[in-house]
Amino acid sequence: MNLKERVVRELRLAIADGQYGPGEHLTEAALCERFKVSRTPVREALNQLEREGFVRKTPAAGVRVTKLTLQEAKNVYDLLIVLESAAARFACINITDEQIRKLVEYNILFERAAETSNTDLLFQVNLQFHWLITEATHNAYLIDARDNFRRLVDRIGRIFPRIPEQIEASLREHRQITDALKTRNAALTEFLMREHLEKAKKRLFDHLQQEEEKSSG
Repeated sequence: MNLKERVVRELRLAIADGQYGPGEHLTEAALCERFKVSRTPVREALNQLEREGFVRKTPAAGVRVTKLTLQEAKNVYDLLIVLESAAARFACINITDEQIRKLVEYNILFERAAETSNTDLLFQVNLQFHWLITEATHNAYLIDARDNFRRLVDRIGRIFPRIPEQIEASLREHRQITDALKTRNAALTEFLMREHLEKAKKRLFDHLQQEEEKSSG
């Protein structure tokens, strides 16, 4: 990993984790100090993150962290539901017993992370659970679409460990999805994945609306 890629990864994570809030001004000097690099990789990283929608550059205001609006979050999540539901159906055809055992392991690890309130691990295991199902489709077009889309989804996904009841619900629903995959029941697996994501979407929007009301109040 070169310097620019490292700065992109770490700064993206910092924004997703809320270390830099919406509207916060980012200076090259401060970022150089934080990441111990020269201005060139910082400038290149900011250019990439602007293309990804994490920051916005203007002549008057410089570089600022963008705010993910409710409508933008809705658009992202609606497409995610379509992609993940399709992945769940197609995975039933090709998923191996070894991959199913891996999903079971992820569920155990997810439960342990919940018990210790390890939010970073919760995010990572959730990501791996869903990504394994996508890979199990063996559909290169679906995998490519999901890969190109994942950075926007990850920004939203970082919020979920902070939403009441989401972790317990995700664990329960992930187990149900895993059980459906074991039976290779495509219709049931697709239904459970869609239900899982629709419920998560509702919790997300309730949470974002409450946060918006707090900030405006």
